[in-house]
Amino acid sequence: MWSKEKKKNYMQEYSKLPKRKEYIKNYEIINKEKILKRHRDYSKRNPNIIKNRDRVANLRKHNLTINQFDELLKKQDNRCAICGTHQSELKITLSVDHCHATGKNRGLLCHKCNFGIGHFNDSIDLLLKAKHYLESYL
Repeated sequence: MWSKEKKKNYMQEYSKLPKRKEYIKNYEIINKEKILKRHRDYSKRNPNIIKNRDRVANLRKHNLTINQFDELLKKQDNRCAICGTHQSELKITLSVDHCHATGKNRGLLCHKCNFGIGHFNDSIDLLLKAKHYLESYL
């Protein structure tokens, strides 16, 4: 009987073999619908697992843990840092806003505010121009 470690090492080496990789690629192409159905079924049966897995993966991109995210959320009173919309009023969880140049996290924003800042390329000058433009039509 193989130990778990020995079996794991064997499987890792086996999967690196060129024929094995080609077989897996072909299997995935031939059975695409079957595989997608299995994934969809799993997602339907385990929504909490999927939600938590996706949340952790998304936060990992921003070098945040769930606890750090929850602290930010509490600090902002569960509201978007710009418009103040409460998390309970949103369909999507508040997003982690970050500077694309430095990668530094700034705060949590609703989808609309995060999207808006992104389209202005984080440019204060463009945002001020937009502000003056809107004010000229009041």
